[in-house]
Amino acid sequence: MNQVMAALDAGWKVLAVGLLLGAGLPTLFALGVRALAWGVAGDAQLTPEGVTSRPHPIGRVIAACCSGSCCSASLSASATSWRTASA
Repeated sequence: MNQVMAALDAGWKVLAVGLLLGAGLPTLFALGVRALAWGVAGDAQLTPEGVTSRPHPIGRVIAACCSGSCCSASLSASATSWRTASA
């Protein structure tokens, strides 16, 4: 019975990490891209000729945080798998 509980305990941890990396990182990346587009005039908006709009400063900060989180999570996962493979 103890081995079954240990297997279930490890199983839910693997499931949680899989959901986080499998669905969480792409969602976080998409949120960053969306934040970067915040305040930028698209094709549907009329702007004077020659005027370019810039992203909202808060959107740029949110995008940088989301991108940084995605990069650090990816690098951490890569380093962990490399360390495990070389051991």
